[in-house]
Amino acid sequence: MAVDLKILLYLTWLYNICIFKCNKIMKKIIILILLLIMCKTSSAQWIAIDTADINAIWLVQPNDGWSFQEEFKHWDGASWSVAVQDSSFFAQTCAFTAPNDGWVFGFEDSLYRFNGTGWTKLYSGMPAIGYCDFFDSNNGWALSWYYSYKYQNGTWTQYPINLPAYITNFGYKSISASDSNTAWIAGISDFGSPNHDTSYIFKFVANQWVIDTAIADVSLFNICFSDQNHGWAGGYNNLTFNAVIFKFNGNGWILDYQTIDPFGISNIYMHNNNLGWSSGESGILNRYNGINWSVQDTLPIMITQFSFVDPMNGWALGLSTAHVGPRNIVYSTTTGGLGVENISSSISSELVIFPNPTSGALTLQLPQQFGNINSLEIYNTLGQLQETPEMHTDIDISTYKNGLYFFVVTNDKGERLSARVVKE
Repeated sequence: MAVDLKILLYLTWLYNICIFKCNKIMKKIIILILLLIMCKTSSAQWIAIDTADINAIWLVQPNDGWSFQEEFKHWDGASWSVAVQDSSFFAQTCAFTAPNDGWVFGFEDSLYRFNGTGWTKLYSGMPAIGYCDFFDSNNGWALSWYYSYKYQNGTWTQYPINLPAYITNFGYKSISASDSNTAWIAGISDFGSPNHDTSYIFKFVANQWVIDTAIADVSLFNICFSDQNHGWAGGYNNLTFNAVIFKFNGNGWILDYQTIDPFGISNIYMHNNNLGWSSGESGILNRYNGINWSVQDTLPIMITQFSFVDPMNGWALGLSTAHVGPRNIVYSTTTGGLGVENISSSISSELVIFPNPTSGALTLQLPQQFGNINSLEIYNTLGQLQETPEMHTDIDISTYKNGLYFFVVTNDKGERLSARVVKE
């Protein structure tokens, strides 16, 4: 997006006044106005598919998803149906490790488990679960206000988080598993107090929680690992009101991204090491391409959760600030949130792959205007990267299992074309 130089200088001047002269509330108001001026609000690539009271979502497969609060609703790609109604259960967080293995946690001493055909309510003895994450079907975590719980091979074990005396008013914000035995927690100490807020990142190793790092004057709201050596934590800087994302590179945490945003990054979802999405209260969506983060789009609502099954198919859950009516909106995308406007308008056709279905041999046909090819990625329906083959027009997937695959081609300008291929 091009911005006139005079406008840019004026916005920079106004931003500096905001930082040094205004109180906390006025800073947020002014910065939000700047964002509305500077960002293009275009959400055509995100379609609202439900408006209701919802606390958690999960897209299991394309055209197969769930939303949760007192009602558990299933989406079949065309409509919603209610599978569970439980006014005594207030769902807060969910996770699926496979299409036939799902979990929902809430404030009560119970949980729901999905076996592929229906939900079963179980007494868990784990109250006030607000966050969860699973490494696989046999290893996972749940986090409450006071305790963490580790799931391993059918058994839940409680692990307290023993805080040093100097950490006060600590608020746990997120948990993420990086392998079957290692997990991470992000949270804030003395939150709501600029010049004093410090975020801590805890790591679970050798059956105990230890402090991995502390970040001064920053409030961290979310943490997400894609593997043992790649993790991200998002929040905002309490002094500058910049949204910030820190990255774990296997050795330590470094600042990976910062931008003007009065509310920071409260939600990060990493599909793999090279693809992810983040957002916060402002509704600004950022996308990670393996090298850097950039603003991708804006939605007119605070985004609290993402769920993707592959680079193209995903959901976003928005939280409304309205005092009446349903609180939430579920958005769906089949373009990875990229939208057709991110493909050059001179490109008149999409990626063509034939024969389709195929037994193995494929030919790729690209629009001439698409330009130089930077990469080709092939994903399965679980969003797992199968390979990144050398970019030729002839591809062989005869060794793949039968099923649906997603081909994503990126040129040197970052523009992308995609196509679905059936291997049979």
